[in-house]
Amino acid sequence: MLTYKYKNNDCKKHLTTHVGTLAPTCTTDERFGTHANILFPCFTINYHMKNQHGTSIINGSGLILAFFIIMFSLSGLVLNHPLLFARFDVSRAILPSSYHYHNWNQGLIKGSIVWKKQVLLYGNNGIWLTNREASAFTAFNNGLPEGADNLQIRGLAVTRQGQLFALGQYALFQLHGNNTWHEVSLPNDEGDRLTDITVKGDSMVITSRSNVYLSLPPYRHFNKITLPASQNNDGRFRSSGRYGYCTAASCLARQVS
Repeated sequence: MLTYKYKNNDCKKHLTTHVGTLAPTCTTDERFGTHANILFPCFTINYHMKNQHGTSIINGSGLILAFFIIMFSLSGLVLNHPLLFARFDVSRAILPSSYHYHNWNQGLIKGSIVWKKQVLLYGNNGIWLTNREASAFTAFNNGLPEGADNLQIRGLAVTRQGQLFALGQYALFQLHGNNTWHEVSLPNDEGDRLTDITVKGDSMVITSRSNVYLSLPPYRHFNKITLPASQNNDGRFRSSGRYGYCTAASCLARQVS
């Protein structure tokens, strides 16, 4: 709101001529504002701010900022507690085309093993059964937990006794009758992500980002081993940095026992 006080009639004429768009119909010699004074050579404008457009801009900016703060908070919650949200999926159909599977890309196949004269493929979308000619593919995920995170298979291993094991991000599974997977308990109370699995002789070795798990037949109990820090460890990384995400095979080479 704009109010003003004329000093004389000449000033009144000057105001009407130069700023008449602000108060073209005002003829009163005295109108006073309450909050501020702007001094001009021959008149004083007294005004106080009550700009509806400015208020709308401030409110709109606050809503936009609040949206980003909420989204950052939610994304942080999901990233820091992945196990709580592992069963929830976002369809790739609603994501950009760069996220779509095409010709087995996006880590859909990370490795393969031969099992009972057939071939098992594994990767970011579970396990697939095919023949040696790869002429047909069948999903081999019966018994695995739902959710894209749970279907990220890190490795497969076959023991001397013919037992088949699959390692997911958060759990170890063994294949039972009717081609159904059952979880095998690991002493991984901290929920550390698992990275690799291998079998050498009778020993089964599983690695996570922070530890190594060793087991012998019948592979029901695993000993948890924490590798010592390397000589060049600077302490800036998680415990996984102590051994540089070693694979299960390389851990065997270190004579873990």
